[in-house]
Amino acid sequence: MGTVYLATQESLERDVCLKTMNSARSESTEFFERFLNEGRIVAGLRHPHIITIYDIGASGDAVYIAMEYVEGGDLKKRLHTPLAASEALDIVIRIGSALDLAHQSGIIHRDVKPANILFRANGAPLLSDFGIAKQVQIDAELTSTGTILGNPFYMSPEQSEGLEVDGRTDLYSLGIIFYEMLT
Repeated sequence: MGTVYLATQESLERDVCLKTMNSARSESTEFFERFLNEGRIVAGLRHPHIITIYDIGASGDAVYIAMEYVEGGDLKKRLHTPLAASEALDIVIRIGSALDLAHQSGIIHRDVKPANILFRANGAPLLSDFGIAKQVQIDAELTSTGTILGNPFYMSPEQSEGLEVDGRTDLYSLGIIFYEMLT
């Protein structure tokens, strides 16, 4: 949905990830709104296993989300060999607790996949990239039944058919990831 840069937040002298999108070249108002919605959604979720948003805003034709820089890579890069069952279960439990908070807050991620599970230097997993997340109560105008968004390899059957989804679609995706970590 955008371009991500490693940047320095000069006021606090810390590295941040800066996700940007050029609003002048955006394909539609829906695309632009979805980008800003991502920042709002994640900023409203406070959980040790959800990436931290520092700021959202605009500068010239670009809109941006400034977020925590995570130096430990992503789960996709770790899946070249099976993980130990205890490590895989720990990741599922932690990401599952992040999804539980999101679901209790009325948010469905809809794009849970290994590339969206990042790791801090201490090994703690983080759920990231809420770019196609849906707020169940207020997001009806951005997505509708019949619209298919997300990675087809991790989609629940109802999501791939463009049907109404709820938090179970994220759990389905997490189950596929768990299987991949073990095999």
